[in-house]
Amino acid sequence: MNRKASYINPAYAHDEGVTPEFRRPSNCIRTKSKHLTFKEKIMQQKVDAWKPVYEPISMMVFLFVISVIFVTLGFLMQKEIKRVLEIEKNLTCNVTENLYDNPKNNITTMIPCKFNISSDLNGDIVVMYRISNFYQNYRTYEAVTYQDALALAKKIFV
Repeated sequence: MNRKASYINPAYAHDEGVTPEFRRPSNCIRTKSKHLTFKEKIMQQKVDAWKPVYEPISMMVFLFVISVIFVTLGFLMQKEIKRVLEIEKNLTCNVTENLYDNPKNNITTMIPCKFNISSDLNGDIVVMYRISNFYQNYRTYEAVTYQDALALAKKIFV
């Protein structure tokens, strides 16, 4: 058995003085130490699939790329938030109810709301409102709906 091996098993790369005929068969490969190194695990395909080995340089590059992405997203979000113009105004003083003058006639007088905007408005305009002291009871809402006031609002804002 004096044939020369054309392929040297990487697990035995440290045994340079040993000739191929004195090496163990490939099915019972053992090293000098009890634990295999990372390189030997890769060569013998014994790396656990569920437990990847992270190398510091690759993880630093990965975390740097992720941080650049999130910093850019945060900067863009902050820029969009600063563009928003918010005007908050209490409008309860503009609606007067004459309930106590004549209990049979519930008349609501609506006065158009006027306010000044100091800057130019570009893009979409979103109007939001807040109703206080209102409970979502449709029957109560239906009973106190003032059709004259709604008709007046349609004339003013349309």
